[in-house]
Amino acid sequence: MNNIPEYTVTQLNKSIKDLLESNFEYIKLIGESGPITFASSGHLYFSIKENDEVISCICWKGSYENLDIKIEEGTEYNFYGRVTSYSKSGRSVYQLIINQIEYSGDGSILKLIERRKKDLSEKGFFDDSKKKSLPKYPQKIGVFTSNTGSVIHDIIHRIEDRFPMTEISIYPVSVQGKNSHKEIIEFLDLIGSDHKHKKPDLLIFARGGGSLEEMMPFNEPDLIEKVFNINIPSISAIGHETDYTLLDM
Repeated sequence: MNNIPEYTVTQLNKSIKDLLESNFEYIKLIGESGPITFASSGHLYFSIKENDEVISCICWKGSYENLDIKIEEGTEYNFYGRVTSYSKSGRSVYQLIINQIEYSGDGSILKLIERRKKDLSEKGFFDDSKKKSLPKYPQKIGVFTSNTGSVIHDIIHRIEDRFPMTEISIYPVSVQGKNSHKEIIEFLDLIGSDHKHKKPDLLIFARGGGSLEEMMPFNEPDLIEKVFNINIPSISAIGHETDYTLLDM
């Protein structure tokens, strides 16, 4: 029995931690996100599931703020990070420290969009009876799009050709990325609270074509609700003719 390795609890925990971190320096893990907890510290705690198998995860505040997408429970993602372990409150556990998340293929995105579509439909956001008629001769048009690229120039030229007396207000926003829908919402809040200037009587949301993932800001429930409540007729000009977003509805 003299040749059996001997450890203290601290030594064994450290050895396990070193073993895990040296064998799983950086990995990609595919799975479905479980319940999500946003801590007051800004850190994100959640689990990744596959059938009955579960692994605990944490995404530190700095990493969470830099994620390209907004994580939602019940959606399959590709998770990137490193495996580590820690000892606390009388137990030793291992977990994955996440620093990046991406959608796990178009199928994952389509399932998420369909789930959001069902939820928003049940709330009445897509009812035809609640849609507003477009003004025949708009006096002021607000355009939400990137201030670079050809889209903004095409829209300006088309409006100037058809409605030369119409005032155009450009609201330059990012048209992809985790926070782009938040930029649009902030501008809509400014429009709604501005009582000194004439509000647009028509809004246009526009961007060029792209992947399903790049279109996701225009499938965000917060944006759909804000556009619905702004009480100004709106046109969704997102992507090409074959592209589809919830904002179109």
